[in-house]
Amino acid sequence: MQTTFGNREGMDEMSEPATTTQLVEESVVQFAEHLAADSPAPGGGSAAALAGALAASLTGMVGRLTTGRAKFAEVDATMRAIATQADAQRAALLTLVDADAAAFEEVMAAFRWPQASAEQKAAQHRHPGGLQGAPLPSRCKH
Repeated sequence: MQTTFGNREGMDEMSEPATTTQLVEESVVQFAEHLAADSPAPGGGSAAALAGALAASLTGMVGRLTTGRAKFAEVDATMRAIATQADAQRAALLTLVDADAAAFEEVMAAFRWPQASAEQKAAQHRHPGGLQGAPLPSRCKH
């Protein structure tokens, strides 16, 4: 999934930022710079998904450091299962880094629609982008 990011300075409200990138492909420094920028996305959801992915990475590391060691033989199977589950959670959370930012950008695009009539206001509230962001947090609950 590609998400659009960039500096909004000097842009009118209907313009899109100039650059397109995948957040998960960026360096930590670049991601932190995007979070600090004057753009509403990426924001807290993307940062939380990344933090969760890092936690899952550490959980997987502990599982792998524990398996195959004689003194932990009795928990070997459990730790292998934990590592496997942590890897799956890490992968899922990394997809949500970009998904959250993309969903929020769609919500923001819906808010930029003209609102000259009651019909246009109603259409804005029905816009699929306005609903895209809602299910994302529930996908992180596991």
